Amino acid sequence: MIPEFDLKGFLPPGIWDCTILEVESKLLGSIFRINMYPRLDKLIKDLKRIKVTTIYIGGSFATLTVQPKDFDVLWEENSGTRYQFEFEELPDIFYPKKSLEIYGIHILPARATEYYSKLSMLDYFQQVKYSTEKRGILKIGI
Repeated sequence: MIPEFDLKGFLPPGIWDCTILEVESKLLGSIFRINMYPRLDKLIKDLKRIKVTTIYIGGSFATLTVQPKDFDVLWEENSGTRYQFEFEELPDIFYPKKSLEIYGIHILPARATEYYSKLSMLDYFQQVKYSTEKRGILKIGI
């Protein structure tokens, strides 16, 4: 369930389980956001094709920002091949420029490590940029 946003428009710190229907009902509150949504829908369809069953949404889309810049999506590797299967079947999600071109979404493996902070992407996504403050992200079964 998606919790209430705080006064700054962020989710409370933590990873919040929700459904895609909850995302649609709670986060598509503006025409701008509605127009962004088909990109996420296309990504989800492609990720399902490579057997991904869990994604995380963070960044400005998981806030009350009326016009978020983009989506930030993490995905869980589910094949047990250490990304080999996923790379062979859907290589574009491993190249940031290509994935932005195709989906307009920043896409990263959830268990990857952020280069500078050395945090897992799951932890890194929960940090407010340029701050020590934490915010929540959404975990969605697809």
